[in-house]
Amino acid sequence: MVDYFVGIADLLGLPKSVAVVYGVIFASPRPLSFGELNARLDLSAGSISQGLRFLRETGAIRTAEPRSGTGRAEAGRTRRAGEGGPPREYYTPEVEMRKLVLHLIREKYEAHLAGGAGGLKTLAEQIPFEDKDEHQAIRNRLLYLQTWHRKLGALLPVLKTMLALGIG
Repeated sequence: MVDYFVGIADLLGLPKSVAVVYGVIFASPRPLSFGELNARLDLSAGSISQGLRFLRETGAIRTAEPRSGTGRAEAGRTRRAGEGGPPREYYTPEVEMRKLVLHLIREKYEAHLAGGAGGLKTLAEQIPFEDKDEHQAIRNRLLYLQTWHRKLGALLPVLKTMLALGIG
């Protein structure tokens, strides 16, 4: 399973460490803590931490209560603040693609689109005028970007509706 996610990460241009962390969490039948991930993976603590942060931000993992009766010392009682350190978090994967895609659309793409319109307007105001042909060529390219932006803005609500209804 880990190799599968490493292949997807490579296609998407994501770090291999993110895919490895997600793959181990995805393959685990029970929620895993940072310490368990650290013990299982040949990655630095910093890489694991960054991977977990990215996966939480993208909605690919969520925190969960540890399952009791696993027979592992670490899977026992969750520490509370003031009991020898911060509370231990356990991670479980989001396995519904619909939820993953909706989260990405809401958190990443809509925010980018909202800020992108202003950026395109600013860019249009900064096109140099020294060379008329060059100015027109850059302006034409900007028109393409504005068209892409507008079409993507129209497509995202349709995608969100389809995903919310469970279509596709």
